[in-house]
Amino acid sequence: MKSGELSRAIRKMKRESVEFEDYIYPNLRRKFPEHLGWNIDQERILKDGARADYCLWRVKYGKRERAVAEAKNVSVLTKAHIDQVDRYARKYHASYRLVYIPSKTNVDKTVREYANELDIDIVRTRF
Repeated sequence: MKSGELSRAIRKMKRESVEFEDYIYPNLRRKFPEHLGWNIDQERILKDGARADYCLWRVKYGKRERAVAEAKNVSVLTKAHIDQVDRYARKYHASYRLVYIPSKTNVDKTVREYANELDIDIVRTRF
């Protein structure tokens, strides 16, 4: 593959990822509604320099609740993706952890079990 074709392919993949991130925003807003006090930051930079796709938070009865959501537009979800969400959730002290994937993404049984052990919800969309 020539370098021009490669760069076009990379730009296309990035464009599709951004489209998927924008696609899941309404789903996140329904799950974490504004009228219940939830705030959403997209592409928030955490203390260690990592950048989670969505960081959500609210203060309810003096207690701070946090959530981390990652949009993964990949053909196969791996344990490395789950570890990435777990790392973001630990850095952000999130009690809710979500990974959004398109309908075409393959999720192995071991990956799903691993996500359950880490209390990470895998949400399949119609994208």
